[in-house]
Amino acid sequence: MRKLYTFFILLIILTAALLYSCEVTDAASAPAGTSASDTSGTVAESTTAGLSADTDTTLPFDTTPGNIPEPAETGAETDSVYPSEYFGLTDTTLPRVYITTDGGADIDPYADYVTGTFALYSADGDNIAERPMVIRARGNTTKTYPKLSYRVKLDRKADVLGMGAARNWVLMANYADKSLIRNMSAFYLSSLMDNLEYTPSITPVHVFFNGRYDGVYTLGDQLQVQETRVRIEEGSEDADTGYFIECDVRAEESSNAYFEVSDMLFSIISPKPTNEAQYEFISDYFSQIDHLLRQQDDSVWELLDMASCVDWLIAKEICGGTGMGYDAYMYKDRGGKLYFGPVWDFDLAFGNADFDNSHRRDRYYVISLQWMYFWLLYPEFQQLFMERWEVAKNEYVPQMLDKIDEYVEVMSAAADDNFRRWDIMNEYVWPNSEPVMNAKTFAEQCEFVKLFVTEHVAWLDGEFDMYR
Repeated sequence: MRKLYTFFILLIILTAALLYSCEVTDAASAPAGTSASDTSGTVAESTTAGLSADTDTTLPFDTTPGNIPEPAETGAETDSVYPSEYFGLTDTTLPRVYITTDGGADIDPYADYVTGTFALYSADGDNIAERPMVIRARGNTTKTYPKLSYRVKLDRKADVLGMGAARNWVLMANYADKSLIRNMSAFYLSSLMDNLEYTPSITPVHVFFNGRYDGVYTLGDQLQVQETRVRIEEGSEDADTGYFIECDVRAEESSNAYFEVSDMLFSIISPKPTNEAQYEFISDYFSQIDHLLRQQDDSVWELLDMASCVDWLIAKEICGGTGMGYDAYMYKDRGGKLYFGPVWDFDLAFGNADFDNSHRRDRYYVISLQWMYFWLLYPEFQQLFMERWEVAKNEYVPQMLDKIDEYVEVMSAAADDNFRRWDIMNEYVWPNSEPVMNAKTFAEQCEFVKLFVTEHVAWLDGEFDMYR
């Protein structure tokens, strides 16, 4: 009798397990997605090996809001396992990006591209875009973090969330930025600056990697020469053509041609490859600017656009950004002057670094460095600088602070999801400063960003009395 009773108990357990398995299988089936049509006026042909024009539009996981798929089996060990109590996303507002690599391949931070599929869904589960892609890790320090940032190349141009048709996109992890909004805030300020022609587009999204929830990212432009981004001449063999340049201390580590001027390294992003005539032309152009600035020669402004320098300097300084050598970009079109911009990479700005007194609000960050020091020795530059400073202080900064409040309201639930996935709010992530470590919630992190801006702008305004 006891054996028969045991048999029935086991039968009930097996039946329940079978029913649960069926439910999980149903829940894991893909939504009926319809790929969005390419919105670009001219569709570029694929030049990336391994990409096909055809793609399976079904996804191997459920995109219903509040549903997080189980991590895909990739055959590799990973620390990216959900806590058992993690049942689903709280947020129902942000779009969702699904990165599916062929064969479930992981991304080696220091390896080349792998192939796969990029799919973008609304928070309601509507398929917005889906394309074959290649993907790799991007960044420098960010490659050492467990939450990787990515560069994505689609097989052809697509207008992603209204940010303009392009093949190249970035997913920035913002792992060390516990406010998640530093880049968005700085880019918003830049977009208000009249004399910065181009500011990269950026928007927050949830990212799933091979079915594994990987947190909140910002999806945005890859900095490049093209009609919707840095708009200069491209493809010419002439010496006087379009140039996109980065002042980069790591220029020797890149595949770009580079040159040195007064201990500053300048990497030639475009044209690439750079022929000998182009190399001589642009390196000589920068040497002339450097010489004229150090001689305080007014003719430098025939080579260098003053208005873009002023707005770039103000935007970088307000945010406590870095000077030339770290994410300092500039461009020159055929027959034109050199312009500063676009701004880039602020995840360690706004007081989020524990070196070089980078948490302080009572110091200069950019103004006293390199070419920027010489700019402010020119009376004409000082006059334009102060005119633009008053506008920035009285109009742009208040708008920026209001925008931060909007980010907090829209992203609070998403931030909860991110920090359940990455439980680091109370842990040191290099190079978090002491004030950042003292902020224990997403709201407090964002309040510190606002406090940094408010107190730094007030200190700067007092210092600028010398130019009034």
